[in-house]
Amino acid sequence: MTVLFLLYAMCVRPAWAQGDFAPYQSPGQLHHVLSQKEQSKGKVMRRRPRDTGQNAVVKTDGAAIYFAPNFDAPVLGYLDSGKRIRVSKIMYPGIGGLGDFYRVHVGHHRFGYITDTDIILSHPAPGDVVKNGPLDTDDQKDQDSTDLYLSRYGGLTYYNYNFSEKISGGARSAPTAMYGFKFTGPTNLMGGLPLDFDLLFTSVPPSFYNDIASSTSGMMFMGDMLANLPITQSSRFLFTVGFGLMARFSDWSVLLKNRPDLGKFDSQELAMGVLGELSATARLNKKFALRADARYIYEKERYAGIGAALLYQY
Repeated sequence: MTVLFLLYAMCVRPAWAQGDFAPYQSPGQLHHVLSQKEQSKGKVMRRRPRDTGQNAVVKTDGAAIYFAPNFDAPVLGYLDSGKRIRVSKIMYPGIGGLGDFYRVHVGHHRFGYITDTDIILSHPAPGDVVKNGPLDTDDQKDQDSTDLYLSRYGGLTYYNYNFSEKISGGARSAPTAMYGFKFTGPTNLMGGLPLDFDLLFTSVPPSFYNDIASSTSGMMFMGDMLANLPITQSSRFLFTVGFGLMARFSDWSVLLKNRPDLGKFDSQELAMGVLGELSATARLNKKFALRADARYIYEKERYAGIGAALLYQY
């Protein structure tokens, strides 16, 4: 029995020393464990809270809900005096510096804006329930204070159009890549409705020119302006539909295969048309966002394209 007890003590005590009690026997290891716990606590504390909203009562009969924080924006509806609603905790300054607004629900993942002079902030009585629920129903741990739909962005963009043009008596199409700049966000035009502006450029002619020309050089520009309407939105994602106008100018210097004796001649064309667009925007962080577009253009010919843009909030 004495021999067994000695063997047990020799095996078990070293195991304890290397287990949960080891940090307390080594001050250096204990300090390391405590510092790791403090760092993990700090990470949790740096999370930003969501905008859970606050209660309010409409004090003006026929208070307007605007499409954007602008008195010239389209009106989505009206509220009666005494109606209890849920508005954002954040106040949005009016576009152009006129007035202050709160964001308010107008439907599933749809928001409008009501002026601060039309409501009174309040606190519900015990057991009282606000019918239209919390302001932000998204399951997001991180909430940015800026509305993605009403943010101004600018950046680099790329589009690939299945460009179509009439040459040699018929319409021909070919994938054509274009690069340029995109600017998006509310302006003082159209009542503060967010607009898109694109300026695109390429110096590579569509490949169908190779069928008729031995050499082609020059450039093509394309510009457009679109008005955007939200389909659905959250704190980090936005889906919109857009409609607008576009213009294209091309200037190619062409040497025909069947008439090389004529030398190079200039082929210039100016066209205008309309376009429709479906877009998806994802906020990457406080300043950067990534956007993808699908477009259909109708000018002298019809063609479609897809694009992407890396945007910076300004």
